[in-house]
Amino acid sequence: MGKIKIPKPLIIILDFPKTVKPDDFKERILMPFFKNNLTNYLEENLSTQNKEVIDIIRQLRLESERDQKLFPDCPVVAPASSTKSVIIKTIVHNVNWLMNKGLEPRGLTRLRSAMWSDAYKHGQLKTEIYSDVPEALTYWKENGIRIFAFSSSPVQEQKVLMNYTIYGKLAKLIDFYFDSTIGEKTNPESYSKMAKFAIGSTMFITDYIANAKAALEAGLKVCVITRSGKPTEIIPSVYYINLLTNFVF
Repeated sequence: MGKIKIPKPLIIILDFPKTVKPDDFKERILMPFFKNNLTNYLEENLSTQNKEVIDIIRQLRLESERDQKLFPDCPVVAPASSTKSVIIKTIVHNVNWLMNKGLEPRGLTRLRSAMWSDAYKHGQLKTEIYSDVPEALTYWKENGIRIFAFSSSPVQEQKVLMNYTIYGKLAKLIDFYFDSTIGEKTNPESYSKMAKFAIGSTMFITDYIANAKAALEAGLKVCVITRSGKPTEIIPSVYYINLLTNFVF
């Protein structure tokens, strides 16, 4: 695909994280790590009375009690008065049940985020990033473009992913991180909130057609990235480009 020229934006919003890392990284690396190390992680952090983990367990317990009212087969996390081994066993059962059901309550996402963050900080995990991303982010920053990341994952998880990559610490190259607290990716209002008074000068880079449509409706310029294959449909006013290598202002 040849290079194309587009007007230089004031802001670039990245549909995070699939535009910067392989699509299968989470399922191929992160999820197996979570499943294989969950018991050890809980044992270690309950032994040290880690306040964050204890609060996450409290939330998991409340959510499991709520879920059991809807799903009688949902395993409930044992009360705080139970032994450590019983609490851990019931958490593992509950987490496995949630994942098999495809459910992601807040407690589960917090637990995964905390565990992955700890693993990154101890060198057990490194984020696989596309080779063009560090150069692209640096180039945009040097040219005065503000860079935002928009993800359904918590802000802290996004920062961890970018701070422990195979190319080093990249988190500071992104000016602002947004998560679902600002709105859903398919809601045009989410993009209006992020771009504010620079809507017409904001570029959204995404790999997902529904998100592209929402950003277009909000008035943003949109680039659909095609790391593998072609977009499933064509939208007027959308540039189909590769990140950086075909991105010339």
